[in-house]
Amino acid sequence: MSRSADPTIRPTMASQRFLPNREIERVVYLVSGALDYTLLICPDAGPAYAQSFGWKHDSFGRITFYLNREYVLFIDTRLNAEEYECLYSYIVANPETEFVLTVTDPCFEQCIDKPLYKLLFRCVHLANVRILSRYQPAELLQFLYNLVGEQRMLTLNYPYILNKENEMSSKRKHRIVLSGALGRTVYPERYVFWRTVSRSVWRLKVDVLSHPGYPDVGMELAHNIFDDSYIRHLAGYHFMFIGPSRCDLELLKYTECAYAG
Repeated sequence: MSRSADPTIRPTMASQRFLPNREIERVVYLVSGALDYTLLICPDAGPAYAQSFGWKHDSFGRITFYLNREYVLFIDTRLNAEEYECLYSYIVANPETEFVLTVTDPCFEQCIDKPLYKLLFRCVHLANVRILSRYQPAELLQFLYNLVGEQRMLTLNYPYILNKENEMSSKRKHRIVLSGALGRTVYPERYVFWRTVSRSVWRLKVDVLSHPGYPDVGMELAHNIFDDSYIRHLAGYHFMFIGPSRCDLELLKYTECAYAG
C-alpha cells in the first residue's frame, strides 16, 4: 500500500470535481493480485496509474479491509475474470461502500466480451456503483452513459506530470515519426496516412515505430521502446503523427507527445 510523494503529482481539477478534497483522501485504488504490472508498456493501469493521481493503492485481495463508509474503492481495469466475479459479490453485499469501476477502451467488438464490461452490465444500475473513464463516452461507453447519466460517470483524462517533460533540442530530426497499431478498423486516420505516404516520396520523411506488443498477455516484445523510452524516442523528432482512433479519443499518445515537446 503506498502513496506517491512526488511533488509534481497532484490530483487534477477533474478529480476534485468528482470527489471533493476531503473525499480524495478516502480513495483506495485496488489493483489485481494476479497481474505482473511491471509488464505493462504504459502507465494506464495499476499502481502507476493510481500514483499519477496521488491515490493510495492496494491489492484487490485486501478488499475486505476497506468495505465500509470510510473508503471509496476505485477498481483497476486489469482484474481477471475470477476477481471481477468476486467483486460483484462484494458490491451486492456491501451497499454502504462506494465502488468506482475504471474503464478504458470503448470499441464495441473489442470490449463487449471482456469481464470488466460483463460486470458493468450486471451492476451499473446499483446505487453504490459509479464509472470512471479515461475518455469521453463513445460506442460501448456511450451506451453505458445513456443508462447511468453524467452523475454516475466521470471522464478523467490522463494527468500531466511535469517531470516527464523532455527539454527542447535543436538536434531533432526534421522527419515525422509514426507509431502504434495501424489497423484500419480502429485507427483509420493512421491507416490512411501510412497507406498514402508509403506510396509517395513522403515515405522518405516518415519513420515508423511498430507497436511493441503486450507482454502482459503473453506477447513477445517487438522492441523495447515504450513508456519513458518511447517519450525519449519521440523527443528526437520535430514532428509526430497522432490520431484519435475511430472513437475520437484523447489517447495517452497525446500526453506523451506533449512530454516529448
